[in-house]
Amino acid sequence: MRTSFLLLICLPVWLNAGIRESAENLICAFYPEPVHIILKKIPLYNPPRIRAERKAGQRFFKKWLYVWRISRQDSTLGYAVLDNVKGKAMPITILAVLDTSGVIRQASIVKYRETVGGAVQNGNWLAGFIGRDKSSSYKIGREIDAISGATISVRSVTRGMYKLTLIFPYIKDIFDAT
Repeated sequence: MRTSFLLLICLPVWLNAGIRESAENLICAFYPEPVHIILKKIPLYNPPRIRAERKAGQRFFKKWLYVWRISRQDSTLGYAVLDNVKGKAMPITILAVLDTSGVIRQASIVKYRETVGGAVQNGNWLAGFIGRDKSSSYKIGREIDAISGATISVRSVTRGMYKLTLIFPYIKDIFDAT
């Protein structure tokens, strides 16, 4: 009984460690030369959180985001932001790597838990977010490709990426101040 109890307590830590490791591997793989990354859990306070949620049409999954500052020597190259968006039944874990001005340089699906709609994990589809920022259009079917059979996932990931660009100035300021 005691072993089972310990396993249940430790299981969420192992799951999170797997997502963190996957996210950090994606971040490091994006940069051709070694980088230094620092992870912080950034709280999302009102009103910046509410403004981003309303404009994107999607709520944040939690009241915080995991954010990495990416640097080489004394120069900050960008930030990576990890969030979950709601799929049809399960969360989809997304990662956006943004430069210091808030432009998406890499978009990834860290963990996809749904049984359908997995086409949003396709690198060619995710490339549609590269170069976008908070002032870009995220219109599905025009600027962002629609995917037949993945309507909910496409909508969720698209709104999630847009939401991260909207909240980016706030999280960058908080990250750098702490």
